[in-house]
Amino acid sequence: MALSVDVMRVSPDGEIHYRFVLEQIDLLVKGGTPQKDAEALRAELSPLPGLRGEGRVGAQGRSNHFQMALPADLSSALSQSLQHMLKSLAGMGTFLPPDPVGLGARWEHHTQGGPQTPDVTTTVELKSLEKNQLGMRLELLAPASTSAPRTQIRGQGGCLMRVDRLWPLQYELELDTHSRIHSQDEGPPRRLEITTHLRMQLRELSFTSPLLRASARSY
Repeated sequence: MALSVDVMRVSPDGEIHYRFVLEQIDLLVKGGTPQKDAEALRAELSPLPGLRGEGRVGAQGRSNHFQMALPADLSSALSQSLQHMLKSLAGMGTFLPPDPVGLGARWEHHTQGGPQTPDVTTTVELKSLEKNQLGMRLELLAPASTSAPRTQIRGQGGCLMRVDRLWPLQYELELDTHSRIHSQDEGPPRRLEITTHLRMQLRELSFTSPLLRASARSY
């Protein structure tokens, strides 16, 4: 998947408003997957390029808003996978701590959940610091929600970031989501347990400074 992101404005309090366009999306197909299944899923993904969204990042690098509407006619399995991916993107930022820290420091980043998703706590550890690049280790935990479906999330990963970027230069995350669903209708009790494993990798393909863009427009 390739996203093109443009910063639209910076408010007086330092909040950054940006827009993005989904330019490309494709599959990484596991060996042994039937070709017809892969082609059917690619056909379902084909209308997605061109989708647009918007977001905001606060002065401390925290994501304050992220929105992109998915088509309503997607299959439930694909829609769920894409929703997990969008939630991961929505929670991304620069993960900067509120106070100055040194190597080995640990701090927490909290992401508020929704009506059916729990709040997520990300523990961040500063592993490396070289010039203006920072390497961090991430551990995610969301305890089982109290409302149905009872959902628990665990994950770990890492990122390499610069302080002058909206998102990390490189980002890797493995996320396990476990949900328990109990039937509420009459009849014998029924239970369903669903475990989803998500592996996400993100890297910056190119970057153009707003100052350079402004300079190019002046000629």
